[in-house]
Amino acid sequence: MRQEIKTRGAKLKRLEREIARLGKARDELEQTLGDNAIYAGERREELRQAQAAQRDNAARLAKVEEDWLMLGEEIERLERELR
Repeated sequence: MRQEIKTRGAKLKRLEREIARLGKARDELEQTLGDNAIYAGERREELRQAQAAQRDNAARLAKVEEDWLMLGEEIERLERELR
């Protein structure tokens, strides 16, 4: 059981790194979309791509955060069983 906890703990760390990466990407996309210049007609395609990337990133971040929460609960359950 200790090995299961250790393995899940390593996965939890990977998910934490992914959350940080996706959070940074979210911040960069928000900065891009916060620039009024991107709404100019000639940048319409760039705007569309940034909006699509923002939607994709938000969905991925929500999924990874959910996985992280579920895994954390699982680790806590295993630790309780070990006591």
